Parts: sequence; C-alpha cells; structure tokens
Amino acid sequence: MQLWTTRIEFDDRCGQLAELTAAIAALGASIVDLDVHRLGGDQVADDLVIDAKVPIDAPLLALALERAGARVASLRPADPHELADRATRALDLAAGARSRPDLTTEALAAHAAQLVQAELAWVGPVPGFEPPPLAADALASGTPWRGPLPVKGLPPRTDGGPPWGLAVPVDRPGAPRAVLVLLRPNPAFSFTETARVQAFLRLCAAGDPADRQAPTGTVRLDDGGAITVRDLNTDDAPALVRLHHRCSEQTRYRRYFTPKPRLGSPVLHQLVDVDNRDRVGVAATTGSEIVGVAHLHRSRDDPGTGELAVLVEDGHQHRGIGTVLARALLERAEHAGLEHLVALTLPDNDAIARLLRRIAAPLRADLVDGLRRFTIPVSPHQLVR
Repeated sequence: MQLWTTRIEFDDRCGQLAELTAAIAALGASIVDLDVHRLGGDQVADDLVIDAKVPIDAPLLALALERAGARVASLRPADPHELADRATRALDLAAGARSRPDLTTEALAAHAAQLVQAELAWVGPVPGFEPPPLAADALASGTPWRGPLPVKGLPPRTDGGPPWGLAVPVDRPGAPRAVLVLLRPNPAFSFTETARVQAFLRLCAAGDPADRQAPTGTVRLDDGGAITVRDLNTDDAPALVRLHHRCSEQTRYRRYFTPKPRLGSPVLHQLVDVDNRDRVGVAATTGSEIVGVAHLHRSRDDPGTGELAVLVEDGHQHRGIGTVLARALLERAEHAGLEHLVALTLPDNDAIARLLRRIAAPLRADLVDGLRRFTIPVSPHQLVR
C-alpha cells in the first residue's frame, strides 16, 4: 500500500468527482478518504487520501489530477494514521479540552492547531496585543491570509512561497479575549477549516448552562475595566445624543444603514421610550456617559419575534461591551415572552456576526434585500455564556 494525501481545487460542477475518480483508477489507485472544503464562489477543494496498489510518483499523480480538471494545491506521502475519521478526531480533541477546566488558552489554541494540522504561531490577549503584522487585517473575520512571518520556523513550501496563516478570536468565560494565529506551508486554510476552528473553540469555551446569566449592574470587562449595565429611561436622551455625536460615521451607518449625522426628535423619542416588554433598551455607562446601547423592539407582524440592534462608541469597541449588552437583551427577551430575535446587518459587518455567535446557538443567517438577517433563539438552554 502506497498512500498519498493531496488537496485539489476545481470548479464545482456536476461530474467533476467522477472524472477525478476515473483518472485515479487509471493509475491503479483509489480514494480511501475524502473531505470537501468550500472556497467561496463556485470553487471547492477536496482533501483526498489516495491508496496506490502499484508504485506511482508525485509528478505522475499530479499530472493525472490536473488532466481531470483539478489544480493541485498540495501533494505529499501520507501516513496510515491520516485515515482516522476527521469528525471522530475533532470530537476527541473537544472532549479532551472540555474535560480539563484548568486548560490554559495556549493549550486550547494548540488543540485548535492540531484540528487543522497547522502550527500554532502565536496566541495573545486583546486588547493591547501586538500580533504578527499581517494578522491584523484578518482578526475581524478569520479570513486566511498569506505572507512571510518571523514568528515560528516552518519547512519551506515546495514552490518557495511564504506560509499561509489564519487568525481566529478566542472567547472564554472568565478569561481575557485572545487571538490565535495558525500557520502552515500548504495548503491555504479554507472557509470550512476556519468554521471548524471557530466551532471547536466555541464548544470548548461554552460554560455550564446553569451559570449562563445576563449581566446586570457593574460588569468587569476583558481588559480589566468596568461598566455599569442598566435599563434606559427618558432621562437618558441627552446622553444618547452625546453618544451619537462621538460615534464615527461608519459606526452610525452600520447601526442605522444611513449616515445619520444627527438624532432627530422622533428617533430619539423612540430610543428612550421603553416599556421593558415591547420596547426594551439597555445602556452601558462609565460615569455619567453612555458608551454603548442596545435596543429590542417586538415585531407587530410576529409578536413572538423582536429586532435587536447594538451601538458601541468607537473608542470603547473590542472590549466586550456589545456582547454584554446583547446578552442582557437576550435575558429580557425571555422575560418578555419572545421566542426569537432578529438582527439586520450590512453584508460586510462581520463584527456583529461574531458578537451574536458568542451569545446564542444555533444562529441562522439569511440574505434579505441586500442585508444579512440573523435569527437568534431565545430559549434559555440555547444561550452561550
């Protein structure tokens, strides 16, 4: 038995896998393991483990795959242990991590690296961290990036290019938020692998459901600072106007879907006119100033659904304030008898998507009239701490 492992990329079209299988069979080999990855658009990638009954070399195998319409992203000899079921391996890793409540963030990040067969290049807290320079642009979305990193030595790629990297946030109850950076020479990290790492980290970080409570009063943040979380009232109108003026145009646009340079009286009245049943509002304050606010309005057409919106001042973003406010709204939604919350966002607003995934699961996303619509369950046993 001669085993090869390869990642091939190709257009997602009917009959493509049959052509690849036929090309491999013509060499006297067969596919003994297959893992499909989404790359975006109409592009997919397959991780194959190929068992050759007769000796074949890498150039011959690569040529056969390319003639069948595939682009070979990586190709190397495989070990028999790579035939282990990927789902079983992932569950074993998660079970091992969950069984150790004293597991450090660094050890958890190392488990995540093992999940996608990568090197853990760096892990550090947020805020105030200095990640590898090229990781900065990837932190918000977990998008794979590529560039030379003097972080950890890796074997050179066969084509002489720089390694591929993946930066993913790590949120754990009772611990500062962190970011891990993974590297490997080849192949590039796929969207599927990114999602697997994120799901693995969420599973390992989830707390006991009995302890999942929405914060009220004074709340300690990831950076050691503190805010006060309370319900909004009509006396907050001047503070909301000041908050609005301190926010950048981009932040206001992401909240209202228009530049909205000022808060008119009708909108301001709607924001502070809360009854904690059909109209709910919570604020995060430091001293006399509001630095973040979240609202929930019950739908007239569907009384079991409420629409959620969050606004956090630019200078206080990435501290966990939005997550604290959204979790507080989720608790109030339960008391108000709501079954689901929805959040409408601009397509490029990945920050709100990450926020919502930190407070609830499962999370459904749809595209409606050019906006992303997230649907969040209110059922308490589905909340995420």
